[in-house]
Amino acid sequence: MEDILSSAALPADVKAKVKGVLDGAEFEFNDWAGGTVLLDFLTQKGLKPPHSCRVGDCAACAYRVVSGDVVMLKSEGLAPEDVADGLSLACQSVPASREIVVSFDG
Repeated sequence: MEDILSSAALPADVKAKVKGVLDGAEFEFNDWAGGTVLLDFLTQKGLKPPHSCRVGDCAACAYRVVSGDVVMLKSEGLAPEDVADGLSLACQSVPASREIVVSFDG
């Protein structure tokens, strides 16, 4: 993890609100802790986001950031134009703003 990336993320004791769509169902949580990747957080909440490698290489867990900010700890699985279009990897994303809206459904 690079210091520049980690300094932009929320501290571990700060919670973000995340809401979104996964497999056509809406979800909303108010306790996404800084430093926790989105894939782990959603899995702990009982959701089943797509994933495969968990290390940022395969892009199976790609999702769209609709609003708010996340920091990707590693992004080799996405092309720069994908990142510019708002795609992120759930296995590598930590919250960087207090409210984030995401979509796994396109």
